[in-house]
Amino acid sequence: MERKVKVCLARDRCSCNACSARNYESTLTPQIGRRVDMLYEVHIGQLVSVLCEDCLDALRTAIDVVVFGT
Repeated sequence: MERKVKVCLARDRCSCNACSARNYESTLTPQIGRRVDMLYEVHIGQLVSVLCEDCLDALRTAIDVVVFGT
């Protein structure tokens, strides 16, 4: 069975699915989510989620705990 996990830079205007950080200037008042330069698409099989660097690191930490017990 082929592993289908991929992480790549998000190229479109979008927001982090976990904390609402965004890679664009919003016209909303008050602003929703902080402004970041880069967001990442996390592809796991058919699931695609967009995460900022902080939330991607939190996901990595959670996986480390489950897989490696650290």
